[in-house]
Amino acid sequence: MSNDVSAIVVMAVLFLVTLAWVSLIAKVLRGNEILAFEPRREVPWGLIAVVLSFCLLIGGQIVAGLANHATTDAEPTVAQTEALLTWTAVAILVATALSIGLIHLFAQAGRDDFGISLEHIPHDLFIGGFAFLILAPITFAIQYIFVYVFGIDSHHPLIELLKEDSTGKLFGVVTLLAVIVAPISEEYFFRVLLQGWLERSFLARNKRDGEAERLAQSSGTRSGNGDDEGSGESVPESAQNPYASPAFKDAIDRRSIASAIPYSPSIPIGISAAVFALMHWSHGPDPAALFILAIGLGYMYQRTHRWLPCVVTHACLNGTTMLLLWFGLDELPS
Repeated sequence: MSNDVSAIVVMAVLFLVTLAWVSLIAKVLRGNEILAFEPRREVPWGLIAVVLSFCLLIGGQIVAGLANHATTDAEPTVAQTEALLTWTAVAILVATALSIGLIHLFAQAGRDDFGISLEHIPHDLFIGGFAFLILAPITFAIQYIFVYVFGIDSHHPLIELLKEDSTGKLFGVVTLLAVIVAPISEEYFFRVLLQGWLERSFLARNKRDGEAERLAQSSGTRSGNGDDEGSGESVPESAQNPYASPAFKDAIDRRSIASAIPYSPSIPIGISAAVFALMHWSHGPDPAALFILAIGLGYMYQRTHRWLPCVVTHACLNGTTMLLLWFGLDELPS
């Protein structure tokens, strides 16, 4: 009976994946956007907030390791690993909460800045699920090619400890860390925090270049005919006046990100994806698959500017990985 249920589940998932891909291809062929762009104001935090937040994240995990004597040369037992991962999960969540709280306090960041929208929850769940059906086959296919075609092993020291765990508690802790803690924290640090700041940085640079160009055009038009009426484009007063208040200009700039993005959005997406992949460098071929996954997650964040769709996709992918690991744990070689 269990085999029949498994077969039904697999067939249902394959059907949904096929349906999602057909829908995606149909959208592209019709010339429609995969995801509609939803503008929001620039994030209010800068590079210092990003660096300090990552220091909180890494420092918290180091403290959790030191508290559980993770630096000793002796091979950790199942119980020690379980305690280490539990405290690591706590440290990650605390670092995430501290980062949000401090940025809210010092940078006056609101709920929208952090990509939290309660009214969009049903839609975000759908977007995240749809993205999972699109990205999961690509991610697993890349992993399969590296492991089974090129023979590059994926290094996960936890696997042998999971095989030794007869109680299943360690597997439960790992699942909690992979399916809940990691998606929440990583999507915050890499998409909301890092990519949000990168978008602000590239947009600000583009605005400075555009402001200079508009000033030059305005100056040229005025010197040519002394009248800018009928020039085809109105120039904001703040752009015409070089002595305008910087605070006023900043208020104008921070209204929202225009729906027609003037800079290439691939640059912030690519940088955040590369950093995300490099954080998993010790896991064999995993960074290659994770880079492609992060490109998809970055695109989804850049279009929606919300946290939840990325968390849902990430959690579904990690959950599928843990499910496959659970059913294949006994067949893994030593």
